[in-house]
Amino acid sequence: WPGVGVSNGVSIALTDDEGRYTLEPGEDAMELVFVIQPADCRLMQTFHRPICEIENLGEDLKNQLLQYVEFAKGHGYYAEARSEVGTDVITVVDHLAPEIAKDFPNITFFAGQLVFEEETFINRVLHNQTAFLAQRKLVFHGLPMIVMPVRVL
Repeated sequence: WPGVGVSNGVSIALTDDEGRYTLEPGEDAMELVFVIQPADCRLMQTFHRPICEIENLGEDLKNQLLQYVEFAKGHGYYAEARSEVGTDVITVVDHLAPEIAKDFPNITFFAGQLVFEEETFINRVLHNQTAFLAQRKLVFHGLPMIVMPVRVL
């Protein structure tokens, strides 16, 4: 995405046609990089995307979920998929889970939490506590959720 502003707290650079940028290191520069949201984009997870691409993201998600549904049905299980695209996964979970629980009153939700042998700042930022935040939200809706550790080698 060209023209997206990126800052290190001292200077600002704009991304080129391929989304690349260069920031010169400086004595007063921060170790963090900030992305400035363009007016015609919305934040999706950790990156800005043009609005038209967000709409395509929903279609792509539905197509991917359909493959899982067909896989489960092919093995003799009942399956259906529900999805919603949003800027905050906890808000989406908070909206979808109670609706799903109305149709499936004995449901148990599952989530995976990546576990690294050596945790770094980047791991904490990129692989945060989303699963546990979702679990907390569902508990207050009276819905059970199990967080499964996923070991990263």
